[in-house]
Amino acid sequence: MKTHTKSCAFAPLLNSNVMPTKMSSLWNVLGPATGVFFGAFLGALFSYWFAIHQQAQETEARREALLKLLQSEVSQIGGTLEPYNVAKSFYRDPIRLNAPTRLLDGQTLEYRKDAWLIELLLNLNVAISRHNDFVQMTNQAQATATIPVPDNTHAQWYRDLQQRLTAVVAVRDEILKKLKRNP
Repeated sequence: MKTHTKSCAFAPLLNSNVMPTKMSSLWNVLGPATGVFFGAFLGALFSYWFAIHQQAQETEARREALLKLLQSEVSQIGGTLEPYNVAKSFYRDPIRLNAPTRLLDGQTLEYRKDAWLIELLLNLNVAISRHNDFVQMTNQAQATATIPVPDNTHAQWYRDLQQRLTAVVAVRDEILKKLKRNP
């Protein structure tokens, strides 16, 4: 039975005598390339996993160090003012912390896992900002006043400062309590 396969472009491949040698030569070319491709794929996959694992370890180490720093900084916030004396000006240093801004930079805390801490840090930032704004205003007003500040105004400033400090201390205590439970 004679077919017209000789006129076809694929005639050499359809010939049973030629096909095994052509296919085996094709496999001889593609076989090593497949191994190289598969090895490169596994190498890239391992490198990706290693980079992700390394980044997770780095983030966890950063988190631990910053939480220790936060605990140290927050515990140093004084909770009381000197007793009020109408004859003395009261001066208070602004509160400056480094850990909250670094923890809230988006590279350390995760919203799903650390939502409680993020909320407390934002509350702390608000309380400290209100405290510091008032401290700067009262410090400057007392230092630059050319006429004496009336006693009732002086006493009101002291009470307002005490309220702002109480707000900072309340958030501070909540942070310290939660950090002891959730290290």
